[in-house]
Parts: sequence; C-alpha cells; structure tokens
Amino acid sequence: MNNPANSAYVTEQGQLKDSTLNSRLITPESPLPLTETGKQLASLALHQQRFNTAFFSLNSDWTLFYIDQQADSFFLKKSNQLVGKNIWEEYPDLAETAIFEEFHKAVETGAAVEFEWFYPLLNSWFQFQLYPSPERLSIYLHSISDPTLNYKHLAEAFLQSEYRFAKIFEASPIAMAISTVADGRYREVNESVLKMLGCTREEMIGRTSVELGLWFEQSDRERMLKVMQAQGFVSELDLKIQTPKGEILHCLAYAEILELNGEKYLLTMLHNITKRKQGEEALRQSNTRFKALVENSPDFIVRHDKELKVLYANPAASQLYGASAESLLGKPSDELGIDRNIFQPWQDFALKVIETGQEQALDYEITIYGQVFYLQTRIVPEYNVEGQLVSLLSITRDFTSLKQTQNELIRHKEQLFHSQKMEMVGRLAGGVAHDFNNLLTIIQSYAEIIENGLQVSDPLLESAQEIKRAGQKAATLTSQLLALGRRQVLQPQVLNLNNSVLDIEKMLRRVIGENVELVCELTPYVSAILADPVQIEQIIINLAVNARDAMPVGGTFKLKTSNIQLDEEQQYYYQTVKPGQYVLLEVSDTGFGMDSETLSHIFEPFFTTKELGKGTGLGLSTVYGIVQQSQGYISVYSEPGWGSIFKIYLPKLEGIPTPLVVAQPTISLATKGYETILLVEDEKLIRKLAGTLLRKNGYTVLEAENGFDALEKYRLYEDKIHLLLSDMIMPRMGGGELSLELVKYSPDLKILFMSGYSADLVCNEGLFPQADFIQKPFSSIDLVRKVRLMLDRETGI
Repeated sequence: MNNPANSAYVTEQGQLKDSTLNSRLITPESPLPLTETGKQLASLALHQQRFNTAFFSLNSDWTLFYIDQQADSFFLKKSNQLVGKNIWEEYPDLAETAIFEEFHKAVETGAAVEFEWFYPLLNSWFQFQLYPSPERLSIYLHSISDPTLNYKHLAEAFLQSEYRFAKIFEASPIAMAISTVADGRYREVNESVLKMLGCTREEMIGRTSVELGLWFEQSDRERMLKVMQAQGFVSELDLKIQTPKGEILHCLAYAEILELNGEKYLLTMLHNITKRKQGEEALRQSNTRFKALVENSPDFIVRHDKELKVLYANPAASQLYGASAESLLGKPSDELGIDRNIFQPWQDFALKVIETGQEQALDYEITIYGQVFYLQTRIVPEYNVEGQLVSLLSITRDFTSLKQTQNELIRHKEQLFHSQKMEMVGRLAGGVAHDFNNLLTIIQSYAEIIENGLQVSDPLLESAQEIKRAGQKAATLTSQLLALGRRQVLQPQVLNLNNSVLDIEKMLRRVIGENVELVCELTPYVSAILADPVQIEQIIINLAVNARDAMPVGGTFKLKTSNIQLDEEQQYYYQTVKPGQYVLLEVSDTGFGMDSETLSHIFEPFFTTKELGKGTGLGLSTVYGIVQQSQGYISVYSEPGWGSIFKIYLPKLEGIPTPLVVAQPTISLATKGYETILLVEDEKLIRKLAGTLLRKNGYTVLEAENGFDALEKYRLYEDKIHLLLSDMIMPRMGGGELSLELVKYSPDLKILFMSGYSADLVCNEGLFPQADFIQKPFSSIDLVRKVRLMLDRETGI
C-alpha cells in the first residue's frame, strides 16, 4: 500500500533534498520496482543520515560516478583520483570477493541487495546496501563496530524462522552458531562456521564443542565461561580453536545469551584471525631478528630526531661514546664528547638530509690516540605514515681494516712494479756491461800489445797507455752496472763489519774532506756476516761520497754497527724483510736531505740530483745491487734539511760455512806453453785476439764460433785437446751446455770459462769441479797466466 509522506531524497551525488514521496513495505514477495529508484534513494538517505553511512555510485560500465567524503576512507584514495575509473581494474582484488558477486546480482536482478563483508585491509566489517537503476548502481555502506549488536536480532529472528533474517544469518560471512545454554548442544550453525571448521551440518548439530574437540586449550573454554558468568556476554575474546582435521585457528570470539519462549540460547560468533596472528608472529620474529642484527652489529647505529637528539644507540655506538644506551637517550649529538673536527662534517650532512630529505653518505678519517681510523657514515631519513620526516638513522662503519688491506694491496703492487722495474733495468745493465766488456777486452788487450811493442822513447807509448787507462776506468763503470744487475763476481768471506769500517777509516777521511766530521759508533762483539769485503767497502765509500756532496759547508758523517733482531716482517723500499737476526750498518749524514719524490727514485740507475758532470747516477744503484746480492736489505729515511739515514741489514752468519770461493793458488808468472787449447767464442774480435795471444805464447789453438762447432772439432781432436777455453753466453749452445757434453767423453777435461757475467759461474754449483773462471774485460797477460795456471793444476783440484 502506498502512503504519501513528506520526506527527503538523495541526488546522484548522495545529497539529501526535501520531497514528498510515496513509500511501501519491501518484502521478498513484493520486490521494489526499478521505476521507484528515487524513492529508494530517499528512504536510504534517511538511513544514511541516521547511521552516517558512506555513499558511492557506479555507472553501468562499472566506472565510479560519485564518491562521497566518507567513502574515501574505504577506497583509501581521494574521490578525484577515482572518478571515471573502472572499480575492478583499480581494485582487482575485489573481483575475487563477495562484493563482485553481490554487485552483479543487484544489476542483473534489478533488486536491492544487502550483505556484510569483512575488509582485511581495514580489519573491519562493512554492511552494504545496493540499489540498482538503469543508469547506475548506488551503494551505501557502514562499518559494523560490534558484530554482536548487529547479529543478535538476526539470531533471534532465525529461531523464529523469519525468512528475511534467516537468509541473512545463513549467508553471513561471520561464522555463527546457536547452542542451548542447558546442555551446550548446537541448535543451528551457518555456512561460514562450517567452512571455517571443515565440518558438515550433520556433524555439528546436536553435539557440543567438547564432543567435537574444538577446544585446543581447555583453559580457553574455562576463561570464556568465567567471562559469560561475570558479565553475561563475551566480546573479542582471543582463543584457539582446533578443527576436526587438527588445524589450529586463532579466533576472536563474541557470545551473548538469547531467550526465546522461556528457553535460553547462546549465540557464538568467531572471527578467524589466524592470518593476522601469523603476520603478527612473522613481524615479531622479523623484529627480533632485526633487533639482534642491530644489537650485535659492529657498526655504530644511532637514531636521532630532527633536533639531532639521540633516540636510540646500539651497543657498538654506546661503547664508542663510553656510555650506556639509556644515558645517551635525549642527548644532543654535540654533547656526546665527539671531537669537533669529527662531529662538524657529520652534522653538516645530517642537516642536509633534513633539508633535502635525501640519504647522504660520508667517508672520512679520524685519529684517536695516534691511531688512524677510516669511517664511512650513511645518514638515512625516516618518515611517518603521513610522509613527514621524523627521524634520522645514522649508520657508521669502521672500514679501517679494509682500507689497510687496500693500502697493503697497493703497496704490494708498487713493490711488484718496482721489483720488476729493477729486474728489467738490472738485466739491461747487465746485458750492456757484458757486451761492453767484450769490447773492453779487445781495446785493453790490443793497447797492451801496442804498449809492449813500443820503445820507451816512442811518442806513441803515452797514447797506448792512455788507451789502457781509459779501458780500466770503463771496466770500473761496467763493474757498477754488473752490481746493479747483481752479476758481478763476489768473493764472499766471513767478515766482522767493525773491521771492515776500521780498515777504510783513513780512506774515508780523505774522501769526505776536512770540514766533515767522521764518527764511528761500533758495537763490540758484533756478529759475523758472509760478504765480499771489497763490495762492503764499495758500499761505504759510495755512501760517503754522496754524504760529502750533501754537506758542502761541513757536517757529520756517522757509521754505526749493531746486532738487531727483527721479530716481524717489515717493508723497506719495496723489499719484504724476513724476521731473523741481522747485523745493521747505519750510515747517516747531516746534509741537505731528500723529499719523498727523490726518495722514490734514489736507487734507480742514472738518477742523480747532482750537477751535470758531477755524478753518474750509479752510486746508490750499485749499493742497492750489492746489498741485494749479499742477501741483505736497505732502507732510507730522509727529510729536507735533516739529512739522511741509510740502514743496511745483512744476515747474521750462523756457524762458519765452507768457503764458497775456489781456492786461489799462488799466481804463476809463466805464460808459455805447448798444449792444445779449444777456444770457443762467438765474438769474432775476441776470438781472434785470444787466439793470437795464445799462439804467441806457444799454444796450439783450435777456434770454434759456437758450441756445435766446438763439438765437431772436439770429436776430431779429442786426444790432443788439453783445455777448453769457452765463453759462457753464446747462440745455439752456450759454454755450460757444451761442457756438459764434453765431460761425457773426457771427465777430467780442464775448463776455463770467460764471461762478462758472474752469475753464469756454473762451477759454483758444483757441476764442474775442474773448471775456473776469468771475467771480462781481461788483459792479455791475465789471460795467458790464467791459461797456464789451469794447465798446471792437477786434475780434481
């Protein structure tokens, strides 16, 4: 029956307007015609006004037509961001819920639809009322704050079998069950509770919760009974339910007593919060792990507010500041006792983060009690849910060890580079010296021949002697090059370093001059070393010459000896000094000194800071080569204006070893002979010179230009050859390889090697005990005397 009344209606925007309308009761038997949309909206507008219901509407293509302010909170977006957009595309998750089904049902049937739905994102239940029209679908919804109040009348109506309420009870997404208070047996249950528990209606009706084994913990049942007895209802009681399949569910329970026809019933509703609990537990575990990570982190982690006051400090940071974490809370950062030079850069970066809202990183180094630390700090802004910056997280990492490792790697690379460079230069210098020695051998020998063939009154005699003296000076220069290449001949002996210093003290005074004071501080009982005394003297003289040139107006030149124990591996000028016992020779002066750039080059050949013509640049490189060849190490400390200190570490001699040099017999003055000599030399001029000298002294000479040629000649004259005179370095087959072949035929064959290198002495390896060595450049008299000496030596000596 239609009844006119003064009322109000709602516009397409959900606004209330006064109006007169006809209304009638809506029942399932008499559905509301679609033509009465305005009446529906007006009636529901009053409902909205009464219950503060949110409103939105959808076009026929499911695009959002209008959204009121209350509905913004449901969509979690402003209306101007959503109007005109398809609801299912904007919120695809809704298409898999009851909302999708119910919305389509309302449009397809043209009838009003009402249903409840739980929104997990807002953790809240909503009641929806849908009213379709040909143009669009209008939706009203309001939050259900207390399910008990909303569903109590539904349960009562269900017991009275009221159709419309029974349908809502049955279709409710909330799990509901009705049991008798007297015996606790279930009278009715809805579909939601059956789905949640995994039961059928037949399994539940007529049985109790205890018989079904629903209580995971009996204490939960006792707690619920106590609450019911105390206040007559239960609201949001947290408990655990066990399904017949053994699954444990976390639920919030609501319960209230209903009375109908003198009999009491218990309405129980269960809200399954298992996923929420699992999420909370996962979050709790994550927070626990995160806290453990932060608390045990070696990084200094501090949270500050926008005024840079401390909100949190982990143990590492507390230890750095020397205070407990509690005592640091609320303190301004500039009152934490940090050095201003350290704090200021950090504060500047922190203020920049506050100003820009962007993360900042800062690398810097600090010195604490003389120790350098390398630190890296990241300052990260933290925001609240409204997007406002509320705090700063400062994470500082001490990467001193990493930095030291990187520096060590760089140093090792430099050491390797320098070692390779010195090795390359040494090879080059040695190669040049070898070839130069060949030429000097020719020059000096022919100069001697010319000198011996001239009368004393001959004006050319002086010229021949000058050639000879120039050759001798050149030989000294090649000796320095060989020292750099570590290929000069050494005569190592057991030495007392004090004696070596005292032996050349007088010479040193002449070298350094009268205006330089010589000071010798020699430790008594200095340990013995194994070294070539001539080369040790060369080291001291070279350093003395450099010191003299660095003190043109006078100063002090000091020599100091001592025993020293190196316990740890150390680095001296790209050299790794091994632990052990050493004898230290310290040579210092009070001269100009050197800067770091000069120090990095002083041992390089031909590097000099002296004026043109006042230095060859080989003095210190010779020192370096001799020390290296003597198994020692050298270090230098110098500063401009403070002089220089050279420290030479020579290994202490453990015991007295067998001398490494071949015993030298008394030099024979005899040069003549009759024996046959196999001369092997690839350098034609030297081969011709040596052959001429030997033939002049009565020897028969078989010449060969390489090892293979020598083998052929030896096979032809095997029984007649008394001595092999061979160069060491030759193409195709060298002197060492040739000798190995020849001694297979004649084990007692006498061998005399020639070379500009000392490292080529295979006899030092014990391979040829019957061999000896003559170094180029040699004079003609030296050669014939050495040959005679070898021929006169008994086999096996």
